[in-house]
Amino acid sequence: MRRRTTAPAVVGLLVASLALTGCGGDDEAAPPADGLQVRPVLGGADGLGCTALGDEQSLADLGLPGNAPAEDEVEACALDGVGYRLGRAAVDGGVVSVELRASADDYLIEIVLDDQAAAAMEDLTSDAASSDSQIALLADGLVLNAPMVAGVVGGSLQVSGPWSGSQAEEIAALLRG
Repeated sequence: MRRRTTAPAVVGLLVASLALTGCGGDDEAAPPADGLQVRPVLGGADGLGCTALGDEQSLADLGLPGNAPAEDEVEACALDGVGYRLGRAAVDGGVVSVELRASADDYLIEIVLDDQAAAAMEDLTSDAASSDSQIALLADGLVLNAPMVAGVVGGSLQVSGPWSGSQAEEIAALLRG
């Protein structure tokens, strides 16, 4: 009786190719993650020419610059038309789930982070809370919110705003990546 060796050989080749893919030693930075980035606010950026999101305007109308590499400091516009100078991203991706909820006057988006992103968020907000600093929550390069931090935040975040239903759905989709 002849045994087939095709499956073990294919598995062996797959494992070998995956191992080789991880090797290489090049120090290129990882591309920015889609979805959420959280960065410390370093100051204002008045010269950006930011435009506020109108009542029934699409986020795409503002231009979606995309997330910058996590290790870069950036300038970014917020949905309310304010410009910010931002530090390196403490959280770059790591979104487990995004849930959209409607309230009386606005929409609430609840974001749950994975363990690594939650730990980074705790570190960032611990530092920010001790110095009365702001952090910025970005999606696709746009600042959704830049709150002052009053306490440590971990694996669950909430973002709210006076967005229309379609705008809130666009924001939730961007956060999902």
